[in-house]
Amino acid sequence: MRIVHLVHQFLPETRGGVESYVHDLALAQRERGHDPRIITGSLEPRPQVEAECLDLDGLEVWRCHRDDLYFDAWDRMHAPAMTDLVLAKVAELAPDLVHLHHWIRLGQDLGSRLVAAGHPLVVTLHDFATSCPRAFRMRPDETPCFRPLGVASCLDCVPRWPWMDDVEIAAEIDLFARSARQELRGAGRIICASASVREVITEGLGISTERFEVAALGYRPRFGRKARALAAGEPFRFGYWGSITHRKGLHLLVEAIRSVQASRPAGARPIELEVFGHFDLPERRASLEAAAEGLPIRFHGGFEHAQLPDAGLAAAVFPSLCIETYGIVLDEAFELGLPVVVPDIGALAERAGSAGHPFKVNDVGSLARALGAVADDDALRADLIAAIPGPGPELANHVDLIDRHYRAAIEDGPAASARARADGISAEERLRHQSRRMQSQFRRLLERGELP
Repeated sequence: MRIVHLVHQFLPETRGGVESYVHDLALAQRERGHDPRIITGSLEPRPQVEAECLDLDGLEVWRCHRDDLYFDAWDRMHAPAMTDLVLAKVAELAPDLVHLHHWIRLGQDLGSRLVAAGHPLVVTLHDFATSCPRAFRMRPDETPCFRPLGVASCLDCVPRWPWMDDVEIAAEIDLFARSARQELRGAGRIICASASVREVITEGLGISTERFEVAALGYRPRFGRKARALAAGEPFRFGYWGSITHRKGLHLLVEAIRSVQASRPAGARPIELEVFGHFDLPERRASLEAAAEGLPIRFHGGFEHAQLPDAGLAAAVFPSLCIETYGIVLDEAFELGLPVVVPDIGALAERAGSAGHPFKVNDVGSLARALGAVADDDALRADLIAAIPGPGPELANHVDLIDRHYRAAIEDGPAASARARADGISAEERLRHQSRRMQSQFRRLLERGELP
């Protein structure tokens, strides 16, 4: 079977959970005898919309570049020129099925246009971008959001440009919600990596769970061995690894380590923190390093997975502020034999189960108490380790499951096309909407005297 995977970003330009999963899945599909190709967006704009072909581990990867800026903004998802390019490349590759992993940078109506062109479609929802203009369901005050998508819930929350008033924002929210529903109607199967994702997406969009399937992502072991045992007298080291952005909560973890240090009784076992990962912004690195000054925290920067088994870690901690949707880092921690400290919401708590010690999300005191308990309570730590689950689905078994969903989507093709057309958003309506936006922007710039 020839398969085209569509993803917003990919290796080696970026490294994250979605990229790792698509890479591993495509390699496993190739081993099975399938012919997977990958079309990806890029963070790099070009003077014109264009695609370039790369070879990554023998996989044919087409990286598509947009010709505009700020293209990750929620209200700039509609990108006709980019979507035209992606559709043309899909047509050229002539797949038996398209597997869509993300819309960001690629186009707001990509799925419905693929279905209209006759391509059977499977969607994997890796995050909440379809049900939240902020993408991570986190309010500006950093509280997790479980509200339904709509003007009443989102008007005071969504990011906006200086020229946009409430009337325009309301129209954008309405279009965003209708587009998301239309895109998911056309998919033959919709795969969610956790029950948390299915629940938040379907309730947020007010749609049925029909054709939504929960399937743990396949996992390719990285280490082949457990983390080395701590020697007598060594400090108790927590480890964090992955991308370092605000929503991952590293600032919270630094403050929790400070709190633990301040209340540590004399003679208690020292606690340290090892942080592995790239910072998204230079200023974030400077801020966190300044906050960690004088604390037993080491920032290692970019890393290879082979470094982790020998890093002297006794437990892992992932202090996300947002509602995480899966967390391949859990599979990695469990492969290393490490218990985890995780927030009490979302897929991290769901998937960690009894192998995770929870803390109240975005609560420094709760996180500090959880760190202290795991470090100091030998019985608790033994229970957490004993509860570590077996490895996630082997990629071979995961490919079998995905194949079944592919066959179901191929059989569903004619019905999918009819669903996508029902109460859909026409190209003419989108064009009128874009025209109104441009007129509004021009008017506000005139009013502010920002045009010559």
